[in-house]
Amino acid sequence: MPMRQKIISQYFALLTSLLFFIALSTPFVISIFSKKSLVSVAEKRKLHTFPSLPITLSKMKSYTHKLDDYYSDQFGLRLLLANYYKHFIYSLSDSPSEDVTIGKEGWLFLGSIKDKYNKNFDPIGHARNRYKYTPEELDHLVNRIQSVNDYLEQRGIKYILILAPNKHSIYPEMLPDGLLKKNNESATDQLMAAIKKRSSVTVLDLRAELINGKKDQELYSKFGTHWNNYGANIAQLEITKTINSLLSLNSLPKKYPLKTGQSCMADLSLIMGLECRVENDLPYPVFNNSCDLVRTPKKVTSNRETHSQVCNSEKNTAVIFRDSFFSALEPYIARHFNKSVFIWRYMMFNDLKVAIDRNHPDIVIEEMVERRFLYMNDFNLPSSIE
Repeated sequence: MPMRQKIISQYFALLTSLLFFIALSTPFVISIFSKKSLVSVAEKRKLHTFPSLPITLSKMKSYTHKLDDYYSDQFGLRLLLANYYKHFIYSLSDSPSEDVTIGKEGWLFLGSIKDKYNKNFDPIGHARNRYKYTPEELDHLVNRIQSVNDYLEQRGIKYILILAPNKHSIYPEMLPDGLLKKNNESATDQLMAAIKKRSSVTVLDLRAELINGKKDQELYSKFGTHWNNYGANIAQLEITKTINSLLSLNSLPKKYPLKTGQSCMADLSLIMGLECRVENDLPYPVFNNSCDLVRTPKKVTSNRETHSQVCNSEKNTAVIFRDSFFSALEPYIARHFNKSVFIWRYMMFNDLKVAIDRNHPDIVIEEMVERRFLYMNDFNLPSSIE
C-alpha cells in the first residue's frame, strides 16, 4: 500500500474511532449536566431517580440494578433517540409498543395478537372470542346488574346500562389477517343473551347500529381507540331514544348536523410513543336552536373530574357513570337534561349511594367500553343491595 493511502487509512480509522467515542460518550456527558426528569409524559410513567448509596453488602446487588434503571431512564438524548427508533420501527409497519397492533391500511388497534398478552383487558383476545363465561360467572353478572336496577327502581329512579363497543367489534375486517376465532360466540354475545333472558334491565348494545352506520362514514378514529362524532352521533340517538321511552324528554331525540375540521384523537399513536396523528375532515356537532350548557364547577377543566352540566330549558336530572367514550357523548346527552352529573369511574355501590343522595336523579346511566364491560364481576357491588 502506498504511503499516502496508508496515512489516509490511518486517519480514517482514527476519525471513525473518534466519532464512535463521541457517539457513546455524548449521552453520558449530557446526562451529567442536564436537568433530570421525574415523569415521562409520552410513556405515562414515573422515571427512576438516583438511588441512595447502599449501607450493607447485601444491598449492593439491588443498588446496581437500581443504578442501571436510573441511567436507562436518565441518559442524555434518551427521548430523542427513542423517538427516532420508534419512528423507524413504525416505518417498517411494525408497532413500537406491545399494547398497539397495526392492522390493515394503517389502522391501529389496542392490544396484542400474542396469546399470552393480558393487558388492557385483552381486546384483541375478545375479538377472537378467546373468552367464555362459566354459568356461575353469568349468574353473578346478571345478578349484579339486576340488583342495581332493583335498588334504583325501589327509589323511583330509572336505570340504563350502555355498552360502548370496542373498535375491534365494529371494524374486525381491519384487524390483521390470520386472527382465527377460538369460539363461535363472543363473550359479549353470551352476556347480552343472558341479560335479555334473565333480567328486566334496560341494556343498550350499540354494536348493530354502529356496524350498520359504518357503511356511510368512518365511525372510529383510525389512529385511536374511540368513536368520532359520526359514531357518537349514532350512539347518542339510540341513547336518547331509550331515555325518552323511560322519561319523556322535552327535546326529542334527533341526529345533529356535523361540520368538519381537524383534530387529534390518536391516543394509540401516543401509546406507541409517536406524535399525535392529526386526522382531517373530522366531524363536530352543530347545536343550533338548543340551550347553552352551563358547566359547574367552572374551575373543572378536565372531563375526568366530576362535574355537572345544566340546560335550563330541559327537565329531569341524570347521574352518569362513564369512561372516556362518553367524552364525545357529553355535549349531546347533556342537552336533554336540566342537570346531568358526570362521574368518570366505574360504578361502585358507595359512589352510587352518594350520587343519589346528593342529586336526587330521575335516571342513572352506567356506560362502559366493551372490553371493561366484560369484567363487571370484579366490582364490589353486592349481588343483593338492601
